[in-house]
Amino acid sequence: MAVKELFKLYLHKPDLVKSFERNPQGIPGTIRDVRLWYLDFLSALYDHIIAHLNEISWLEDGNSTFEYIFSLPTSWKDNDKLVEDFKEIAKEAGFGSDENSSVAIGLTEGEASAVYTAKCLEHKFQVS
Repeated sequence: MAVKELFKLYLHKPDLVKSFERNPQGIPGTIRDVRLWYLDFLSALYDHIIAHLNEISWLEDGNSTFEYIFSLPTSWKDNDKLVEDFKEIAKEAGFGSDENSSVAIGLTEGEASAVYTAKCLEHKFQVS
């Protein structure tokens, strides 16, 4: 299968259909295909992370724990099923598969971007 670009939002079927409403023949695949693209991408990412972590000497003690935290598209924020589907794919790719690791869904990409920007500007956060 060829490399697919811009498939990130296609896990949500309405987004997939809407993206190609003017050219339905241009739909690059089914939701099942999109899940496979996610799985392929996340599996490669997981393998890369594990290869890098295996090179770090302080991990040899076996007492380290890892929490893989993912941000998600802002449009997915209130779609619990879609978030769970993504989390399931991440776990299938290997994230959280060790007994000393877990998977968490954190902020949306918009929220994460805002936090990052505020931290870079050394903004002082206030609890309201």
